[in-house]
Order: sequence, then structure tokens, then C-alpha cells
Amino acid sequence: MEEVKKRRRKSAVSETVEEIPAAADAGDSAMKNMTIEETFAALDALIDQLESGKGSLEDAFRQYEEGMKLVKSCNEKIEKIEKQIIVLSGQELGEEPMRENSNEWYV
Repeated sequence: MEEVKKRRRKSAVSETVEEIPAAADAGDSAMKNMTIEETFAALDALIDQLESGKGSLEDAFRQYEEGMKLVKSCNEKIEKIEKQIIVLSGQELGEEPMRENSNEWYV
């Protein structure tokens, strides 16, 4: 009886883990194609899985690694948007735009 319960739990965890957006599992290239909103949704799904306490330690570690990749991807997207806003703000004020990978103004 106990073994049947363990199999059911493991099956339920596997099904729930599969609900996490495929892009989180597909690697960096798929994450780069995700919007910020999709990245946050995938991260939320991983957090829910970790907080549920279901699954093995190995599953939790894998989910943690995927979550860290999602956080990194999200930070990169946010930084890119911030740089674009700085450039656009400078243009609106009549100032010279900043170089994308520099803190120096064009002269």
C-alpha cells in the first residue's frame, strides 16, 4: 500500500513538473525568445513547485537551477530595456545618445 502511494506521488510530481513552460527546459536559446512576462510565469511555476515540497531533492535542485537561469535571463532583458530607455530619454531631452555598452556620451 505504501509503495502505491509513493508511485502516485511521484507520478503527480512528474505531471506537475511537465506543466512548467517548455522553454525553461529547452535551454538558453528558448529563454532568450521568451518575453519578460513569460519568463516570470515560468519562474512562478518553478517557485510553486519548490514551495509545494513535492518531489525528490534531485527534482528540487534541478528546478532551482532552471529558476536561476530564468532569473539571469530576466535580468538581462530588464537591463536591455533600461539601456533603451536611457537612450530614448537622452534623445527626448535633446542630448546626445549614449553608446550602448558604455557610460560615455557621443561627442
